[in-house]
Amino acid sequence: MDTIATVVPYVMVLLIAGIACGFINTLASSGSAISLPMLLTLGLPALAANATNRLPVLFGSLMALRTFQKEGKMDWPAAWKIVLPATLGSAAGVYLAETLHNRQLGLIITAAGFGEW
Repeated sequence: MDTIATVVPYVMVLLIAGIACGFINTLASSGSAISLPMLLTLGLPALAANATNRLPVLFGSLMALRTFQKEGKMDWPAAWKIVLPATLGSAAGVYLAETLHNRQLGLIITAAGFGEW
């Protein structure tokens, strides 16, 4: 059973990394370059790390959409033109993530994270 002394360092790393990711996402939208490798380093399987990382991306996108809509800067006709290709691309990405082995997915995620820098 984990004691508090063994859990606290992981919680601190996650807290600091979470704050760093949020800050970087706000400035440059590249927080995943920190969070995915960090989650892999802490031992989370690649598929779980990638899935966990999608939640902040989803909420960030929804908040950006809300802000653009509120300020009257949302170009809905242009947005609808990319909905189908984006949805198909997302479905293809999910399929690949589900079919690749954990090690392969981990290597792809790590390489993609380094590409953002």
